[in-house]
Amino acid sequence: MNFFFISFLVGSSLSITCYYDSNDGQSHGNQERLISCGNCNFCAKAYGTLKGADKKGSLWGCGCGGNVYDIATPFGYTCTKSGKTSATDAFGDKGTIYCCDNDQCNSAKQIFSFIIPALVIVLSIFVNRLRSKEILMIEC
Repeated sequence: MNFFFISFLVGSSLSITCYYDSNDGQSHGNQERLISCGNCNFCAKAYGTLKGADKKGSLWGCGCGGNVYDIATPFGYTCTKSGKTSATDAFGDKGTIYCCDNDQCNSAKQIFSFIIPALVIVLSIFVNRLRSKEILMIEC
């Protein structure tokens, strides 16, 4: 019996925890809470517009698994890696799904976690190209 209890504790401690919420705009509402995503190792945030609506809204939850907290699968998408993708659900709602693989990584400031690494990569490529041009100019 102790084996099953220990297995349960280890299994539950390995589950990723994510924010679960929905609200207009990109800030959490007053229903924000932390959830366990079970066998899913991704958190997700969906930001977009409901068909026929003028305002954009956000959903936070799990990025896979098909459970009640899964927000990606209804859009026809399952998170398999960190990043973002455009998605449209069966009702014509359109948006962007942001997937991440760390505990509580789908906060209201989710977009910044993708923008900053992208900027660092772009800047490093730019600096490397400048350096290679300087080397060519010195050799000529």
